[in-house]
Amino acid sequence: MNDVDHGLPPRHILYALVGAGLLGVMGVFVFASGLVVPFWATAVLVLVWLVAVVMSVRSWKARMFGPVMWGVVVALFWVAFVAGGEAIFGWSA
Repeated sequence: MNDVDHGLPPRHILYALVGAGLLGVMGVFVFASGLVVPFWATAVLVLVWLVAVVMSVRSWKARMFGPVMWGVVVALFWVAFVAGGEAIFGWSA
């Protein structure tokens, strides 16, 4: 009999949950951005967020830091996009 456990280690699951939480929080920020940015910019932000969510789900078993990485990518993109739009186009609430 083999007593080998082929499950994922607990820290792998922890990173997946942290990444999912980060993407969830960023989803709130992305949808709330509609109050500050025009509709087309909100659509771009939502598209980037959806792609990140899909990529995070697809990569969570293969790469331990995949979900966290995608959450950080969305956070950095959101900050750069909104700050850049405010500097270039004068977006404000």
